[in-house]
Amino acid sequence: MPPVTPSTWKATRLADNFSPVCPQAFPRAKYGSDSTAEHSRRRVSQLRRLLPLLSNQSEDCLYLNLYVPRSEDSVEPSGTLKATIVYIHGESYEWNSGNPYDGSVLAAEGNVILVTINFRLGVLGFLKTGAKGSAQGNFGLMDLVAALHWLTENLSAFHGDPSQITLMGHGTGAALANILVVSPVASDLIHRVILLSGSALSPWAIQRDPLAVKRVVAEQTGCRLNVLTEDLAPCLRTKSVSELLEIVQENPRFLPGYAPFVDGTVIINPNTIHLRFPELPSGSVITSTNGIEFANFPTRQLLFGLTSYESFNDLSAQDLEFGFNETRRDRILRTYVRNIFHIHLKEIYSALKNEYTDWEHTPRNPLGYRDTVLELLSDGHTAAPLVRLGYLHNLLKGKSYFLHFRHQSGEREFPQRGGSVRGEDVPFTFGLPLSPLFSTNYTEDDIQISRILVRYLTNFAKTGDPNILKNTNEMSLYKNTNARKLASMNQAPTLGEQLPLKNNLIRRLFRSSTNYSERAVVNSGDESDEYNNNWNAFLRPLADKQSIDSEEHNDGDDDDISRDESEKALLKLENWETYDAINQIYMEIGKSGCNVAKRSHYRGHKLSMWLSLIPQLHSPDDSAYLPMRHHHFTEVKPEYYDGKVRDAVSMLPKLITIAKTTTKPHKTESNAVSFVQTVPTECPPNMTVMPPVAATHPQRNQMNPSTQKDSAIQSDNSQLDTNSTALKITVCVGCFLLLLNVFIFSAIYYQREKHSNLNKQREIAADTSSHSPLSSLDDQFMQQKSLTSLRAEHSSSTSNINCSDSNTFEKHN
Repeated sequence: MPPVTPSTWKATRLADNFSPVCPQAFPRAKYGSDSTAEHSRRRVSQLRRLLPLLSNQSEDCLYLNLYVPRSEDSVEPSGTLKATIVYIHGESYEWNSGNPYDGSVLAAEGNVILVTINFRLGVLGFLKTGAKGSAQGNFGLMDLVAALHWLTENLSAFHGDPSQITLMGHGTGAALANILVVSPVASDLIHRVILLSGSALSPWAIQRDPLAVKRVVAEQTGCRLNVLTEDLAPCLRTKSVSELLEIVQENPRFLPGYAPFVDGTVIINPNTIHLRFPELPSGSVITSTNGIEFANFPTRQLLFGLTSYESFNDLSAQDLEFGFNETRRDRILRTYVRNIFHIHLKEIYSALKNEYTDWEHTPRNPLGYRDTVLELLSDGHTAAPLVRLGYLHNLLKGKSYFLHFRHQSGEREFPQRGGSVRGEDVPFTFGLPLSPLFSTNYTEDDIQISRILVRYLTNFAKTGDPNILKNTNEMSLYKNTNARKLASMNQAPTLGEQLPLKNNLIRRLFRSSTNYSERAVVNSGDESDEYNNNWNAFLRPLADKQSIDSEEHNDGDDDDISRDESEKALLKLENWETYDAINQIYMEIGKSGCNVAKRSHYRGHKLSMWLSLIPQLHSPDDSAYLPMRHHHFTEVKPEYYDGKVRDAVSMLPKLITIAKTTTKPHKTESNAVSFVQTVPTECPPNMTVMPPVAATHPQRNQMNPSTQKDSAIQSDNSQLDTNSTALKITVCVGCFLLLLNVFIFSAIYYQREKHSNLNKQREIAADTSSHSPLSSLDDQFMQQKSLTSLRAEHSSSTSNINCSDSNTFEKHN
């Protein structure tokens, strides 16, 4: 059920520990000697670290955590409200939590409030339980909306500014943030958005066939119903949570299982959106405005970023370490194309294979094939959709900033690779290298990179601009406050006093199923000499730099520009320019030789294929009269693929036209009018029930007639097989009837010809006899003979009569 208004309480409630995480099924992987057969070593170690933090599960899980920096009354003006960053965790739609992400350093270093959230996942959070056309489901998204409402109403109690809420997400969390910022139920609650390694335009972001997921859940839980017309929720309420978590979704590779779906409430159907899109400029890198509905927030600033290899976790440790041959490369590419696209698969496959082949170096080695596959999957899965979103946001006159995090941490798995991998930017985003409380050994470069990234992100959260603040009071507040705190070295702080952080972690419940609690969690720990030494060793150099910088500025130089230049010199910051469709300027952090550098046209040639050529190849406009077999691969056997593939579609994708409606546009999102663009969407839902398939033996999806409970929902592959059989029967019957007709026609023709020939022969014979003299004499002779014969017979008969009559007369006498 959706979250509702929580109950209240009068007394003080104690919140001295982390709340439970939402029920979830952790990745089913064997963390033994064979675990690297499916995951990279980095991924396996990460999962092992997260598992203990996600073991305490409960349905009473809808809590959020607030990290509030300590206020300095002597420096900070009274009544000053802080900007707030709300972080939505990523990794998966099926597991994880906001609890593992410590926002202490980010909040203290940037002087902002950081919020992490727990929300429902997997079967409890993203399953469509209602009938076709119903909005029932997407409860995880509704949890996030409820959290934003609670923050808007209560942030002021924690010195937070409700009018400065920045939504930040990573991976799947970035897709959720993108969905919420354009949602009519949440867009007013969000003022800025930071998307890291994901967007709503990625192929894994939204479930295009939620009824297929519903069917699998119904079958594995024993709920017998019509998935098109009946509600699944009543049956699921009779099952235990453990039974629900045991459901296994065998998804085609590169596609989601449980995920947000278009429900018409939180995620609006593009066909019902009142939008008019601007024309594409001349020479535009994109050829259509597909997906512009997810960029329709021009009044809100956007900062989007990514790493070098976003698909690093898609390959196993063996593949990453030793590479693979060309055949394996082709299998992975063929699997990706078949699962992501619907038409012109062979053309798209050939174009991608040609673009991502290193033609300049031969012979090609296994590591080269590995790198090209990583680049291809990273570009298609994450980079191209994210860049497209930034391009469309700028097209709508929105203000955007583009970040490429390239820095490699000291714990990289393979030193020979160049560039960062997915998730490598998260510790730097939270400022972990700045704290001595974490076991990882970070270098001086890591610390500098983390401070730069934190400064950019928090500046963006405060002003919508990642560059140095122009406000003198804000700069003075930051410098004086941190210099004073970091310079105090006589006594090391306790573990609960992490940096200049207020030692309260406020967590709020926004779910009403049980209680509504306010919790203040105090981080505790032993104060040992080793900890004091580490703390002093870490903070002493920082305090010296901060105090020296503060003294220089307190000597009378109060000019804003001088402060900005000093801050830039201290952190080696570059001025971050906005991303636009023409120059395409982006900021690169972590390039060897310098920490920050401006670049333009990120992977320009390769991304142009994803943004321009591939959409044209995938357009169904010129394929209306072509059979679907024209679009499919001729390779159908499992050995041609690497992982599970979906069934081939039996019909072309439909076009959804975003046109004028009677619905008024959102008040904050009115745009200039140019023309209405038609937007092709994904193919019609594929309702195939997918049987479990072993990872080491990928097979094609097969239709199971025994499990088919609704004749209205059939797999595309079964339709193709049925149509093929019917076609064969029709052709055979037609051929038989044709042969029968030909035989009958031939017989009739033969008889007619035979009779015609006989008649002709008689006519010829008759004509010949009528013109012959001998024939005339014979005729006369025959006639004379016949006449003589007749006369003889007549006379004989007359004499007989006379004799008879005579005898008769004599007797009477």
